[in-house]
Amino acid sequence: MGLLLLFALGLLSKESTAVLPAVFCLADYFRGRTWPDGALPSSLPPPGLRQILGRRKWVYLGCLVLAFPYLLHRVAISRHTGYMADAGWIGGTIGSHVLSAAKAQLLLLWRLLFPLRLVADYSPRHWIYASGWTDPVGWVAVVALGSAVLLTVRSFRRNSWAGFAGAFMVATMLPTSQVVRLTELVAEHYLYVPLLGFGILVARLDAALRRNPLPYAPLAATAAITALAVFYAGRCWLRNRDYRNSLVFWKAVERDAPENARAQVSLGVWERLAGVPPHQYIKRFERAIELDPKISSGWANLGFELMRQQRYAEAEKALDRALELEPNAAEFRAGMAALYLSQWRISDAEPYLEWLRKHDPRNPKLEVMELLLERMRRGER
Repeated sequence: MGLLLLFALGLLSKESTAVLPAVFCLADYFRGRTWPDGALPSSLPPPGLRQILGRRKWVYLGCLVLAFPYLLHRVAISRHTGYMADAGWIGGTIGSHVLSAAKAQLLLLWRLLFPLRLVADYSPRHWIYASGWTDPVGWVAVVALGSAVLLTVRSFRRNSWAGFAGAFMVATMLPTSQVVRLTELVAEHYLYVPLLGFGILVARLDAALRRNPLPYAPLAATAAITALAVFYAGRCWLRNRDYRNSLVFWKAVERDAPENARAQVSLGVWERLAGVPPHQYIKRFERAIELDPKISSGWANLGFELMRQQRYAEAEKALDRALELEPNAAEFRAGMAALYLSQWRISDAEPYLEWLRKHDPRNPKLEVMELLLERMRRGER
């Protein structure tokens, strides 16, 4: 029951949904093969997959029942709606997708081991985005990851705790490997669950060092664990300062990644809410579009602001471009309908209102515009 509860809580995190049953299997397999001292007696045959699943069949069945609706929605219904408009293959081709995903996973592992320079958001101009099969760094990442996986499998088959920790990390990083397309190629929170595998590895290394017969081995283990704890805790404290509020957060992203288009859009939005003069935060949206011409949120927010300034022709062009990039964005369609209603162009607004009535009937902006439309048809201003 505890595992079922853990899995139900894990559904709240997309990184946990598909991996917890795999982690249960790994733990059962490893426990079935390993004696307390870590040795496997020759008289003990390793359990097969059927035995592993049979031990906790109701747990796995419960996990499947809990996970199926979410996974069905994620794979078959939910669509990519992030700031990279070319949804599908990352970069537009299977080569750029595979090598970008490999580079992203290698970067995540590096961030896990050496979290010195953390970036909360990664622009499409970041080096992890591969150009295609000819990207040499992408192939280096493929070779490095492949070698790590082979080493993990070999160690796991020998009943090593290092192998179990490695297998745990592999299983928990698979959902973020872009087999199922995620909005963000890289995000620091992708490491939340794999970090447990890293912790297992560190704990086993500490235990091995303490069993060493050398007189100073326990002291060395204590010093090493203390140094790691101070390093990670200190880095966490420094990082938390960037999360004081949204404006501070996105300024930190801009500081670490000046080429990040998404940061420019978010800074423009939060600066507007903070009362910054319009000509300043409009430059944010224009800079975002300059950095990434396919950033739909940049075009949309530029259009919204131009509409507030009654620059309707320019606003229409910006919102039209945003809808070209992301045609199913309800916010953009609502903005276009509001733009036309502001000019009393009821016939032009009607297709966008009809789309909202069909696809997003509870949209609060739709309710306001319906009331406005009713007054306009009565000739009221």
